[in-house]
Order: sequence, then structure tokens, then C-alpha cells
Amino acid sequence: MLLIPLYANYLGKIDYANLVMLQSYFGLISIFTGLNAGVFFYYYEYNNEKYRKITLTSWFYYEVIVFFALFLITFFFSSSILGLFITNAENKSDLTLALILITVQLIPFIFNNTNMNFFRIQRKPKPVVVIVFLEALFTLILVFLVLKFTAYKLTGVVVMQIVARLLVSLIFFDKSKFYLNIYYFSKKLLSRMFAYSWPFIMSMLLSWMVIYSDKFIGVQLLSDKNEVAYLALATQLLIPLTVLADMIRMALGPYVMSVRSNDDANQGYQKIFDLTIYAASIVAVLVISFSPILILILSNESFMKSFLVIPLFAIAQVISLGSNQFGVSFSLVKKTKYIFYSVLISVVIGVTFNSIFMPYLGFVSAGFAQILSYFFASLFLFYFGRKHAKLETRINNAVLIFAQVIVFSMFTLISVHHFEVYSSIYYVSFGILFCLMLSFTFLTNEKIRVNVLLSGLKQKIKEL
Repeated sequence: MLLIPLYANYLGKIDYANLVMLQSYFGLISIFTGLNAGVFFYYYEYNNEKYRKITLTSWFYYEVIVFFALFLITFFFSSSILGLFITNAENKSDLTLALILITVQLIPFIFNNTNMNFFRIQRKPKPVVVIVFLEALFTLILVFLVLKFTAYKLTGVVVMQIVARLLVSLIFFDKSKFYLNIYYFSKKLLSRMFAYSWPFIMSMLLSWMVIYSDKFIGVQLLSDKNEVAYLALATQLLIPLTVLADMIRMALGPYVMSVRSNDDANQGYQKIFDLTIYAASIVAVLVISFSPILILILSNESFMKSFLVIPLFAIAQVISLGSNQFGVSFSLVKKTKYIFYSVLISVVIGVTFNSIFMPYLGFVSAGFAQILSYFFASLFLFYFGRKHAKLETRINNAVLIFAQVIVFSMFTLISVHHFEVYSSIYYVSFGILFCLMLSFTFLTNEKIRVNVLLSGLKQKIKEL
């Protein structure tokens, strides 16, 4: 989010929109490296150090192979891929170079991604925080320098992203030595991990389409290309929810696989589900509340239209987080194809809705498309989870909390047409009020007494 003011001040709306789409393209190609689910599952299969080294080494060299394949595809088909971006005579050459460079960024990404997942497997969150923090810090400093003191705007940003990740991979290179020995590569184990993980890979690819395809569809269907920039900013302002989703995802995978044999595992999954919906709802309300202020601080008033879609995106993200929790049950019984089916449903609904309604509703169509996509995906997972995957998660308490988020979101969208709220603390005040209501509901549902909670927090602080 600290990069948004730099992009808004040093890049025009067109370059800003293209940069966000370039980053989303990187997110797309990085998905192909993700055998995380299979790695987590088979890493815990045997309590053997050599076997675990084989697991990580096989994954690492799979990532390397994927990089070379994706680089060649991007290099030779760059002209076709550019058709999805906002191009003109002035930016085409820079955009072509940036597209190729964004693929090169996979090299340091592979090292950092493997190291982070290695730490996750070992339940060592602090080094993961250090990696992410250093990536963010180096990126912020280097991007600022290149935008402030050079004329290489779009390509300069991409190069600095590569350098930032490369510096971090060098700092943690000692950790990489665990899996660099190609002697431990196993084609057989890799095929098993891929067989387990492919539904997750396909699901992530389709999820990418739900989240980011609206920008690319907007390039084709929106008459005002500035609206693509509004969508881009709205997506970036949802970063707190994205971070929360990543936190839950990073913790949930290793945790679920390591405790799946425990007698009280289902009780743990239920508590995680309820806490996830509560945390996501709190963050969603805060994001919506502070968005009018953040838009002015991080960009400028010309981006204020982005606010019209932010409450819709926030609702969609809460539904998505709940849907991901339902998917856990399918992982435990190795019926991951249902996860793939659910995301396929969401993509079909999202792309179809945007393709039909975006010319009429404008960029706001993307918000409704995401809500419908995630809703039907979660409905599918919940129904078939009960039927085929022994899903025992109860949703009563989560629905009660989520209903309050919907009320708040709809209230903000309706009120924006009646009040001059952009220069006041109007939304912030109501947001804090709703957060208190959500917290009261959650504590009541979980039968948690406030004084007990506070005493527990004090004890934790003393231990630290």
C-alpha cells in the first residue's frame, strides 16, 4: 500500500493500470510453481530427514523447470499477450520489455517461496515475516529511487522488484542449501505431489481469473480506460484482506496436515472457521471505513470512484475466506477435485457476468461478479462437503457475523449518494461502531468473557 502513492504520482492512470495487470500476470505464472499442498502432505508422510529433503528438492527443481517453460512462452508470445493490456505507440516497447522482465522475477521468487514454505513446514513464522518484510522494504526503497531519479518508469519498477527479491534470496541462501543438491530429486515423488496438487493449481488459476480477469475484460469492454485504473486501485486497497487470507492460508496448510489424526481435530477446524469469518469481517469493515480517506492519502481525488466497488470486493473476500475453509475437508479425504469444480463454477459465473453486464454497469460490475462467483462456489463446497467429505463445520455463528458486514456495506453504498462523506470521519465512526458490534457477537457466540480474554492477553504479553 505504501507503493500506491508512488505509482499514483509518478505513473499516469494508463501506466498504473498496466503495472497492476503486469503484477497480476506475475501472480498468474507463479501459480504454476505451487505444489505446496502436495509438499505439505508428503513432507509429513514419513518422519525421515532424507525423505523430507527429497520432497523439497523435487519441488524446487520442478519450479526451475516451470520457470524456463514460462519464460520461453512469454518471450515468443509476448505480442499476443500484450493484446490484453492498454497499449499505444508510445508504451508498446516498454511494456514488452516489462512483460519479459516480470517473468524473470520468477528466479528469486522461487528461492524465497521455497524458503518460506520450508519455514512454514517447520512452524517457524518469524523467518517468514523477515523475508516478507525485507522484500517489502527493499522494493519500497528501490522503486522510490527509480521513479524519483530516472525516466525508466514501468520497466524500472519491474527491475527493482527483481533486485529486491534477489537481495532477500541471497540473504537466506544458507537455507536453500538444504534442497539444492539435485541428487535428492525424485521423479516418482514429484509425480505423486503433482497428482495431489493439480486441483489446487487449477483452483488457484481459476481464482486468479475471478479476482483479476475483470481488469483485462475492462480493457476490452470499458469505453473509459481510466475505469481500469479505478479497479486496480480498489484491488490494491483490499491488500489487508489479501494479507489476512495469506496468513490463514500459510498457517492452515501445515496445521491441518499435522493434526489431522487427532481426536479433537474437528473442534479445532470449527474454531478456526469461526475466527476466520470474524477476523475477515473486522478487516472488511475497517477497509471500507477508511477507504475514502486512504484514496485521498495514497492517490488523489480523481481516483475517488474506486470507492464504489470496494464494499462489494470486501464482501466477496469474506465469502472467499469462508469457502476456503470448506475446502479443507476435501483435502483431508483426498477428494481435491471438488475444490477444482467449485472454482470452475466461480470463474464461469464471474467471467460471464462481467462480459454481459460490464458495458452497462461499468467497472462496478466486477464487484457483483466476485460476490456471485464466491457465493456459488462456497455453496457447492458446503453441500458436497457434507455429502462426500465428512464436513462438520457449522455456519450459524458465521452467518450472523457476515450478515452485519452486508448491512454495513450496503449502508455505505446507499449513503454515498446522499452525504458528502469524503472529507469527514463519517465512515470511520460507523465502522468502529460495527466492529464493536461484530466483536460482541463473536464473543457471545464463542462464550468468551472479556475479563478472561484480557487476562489471557496480559499473560501472553508478560511471556514475551
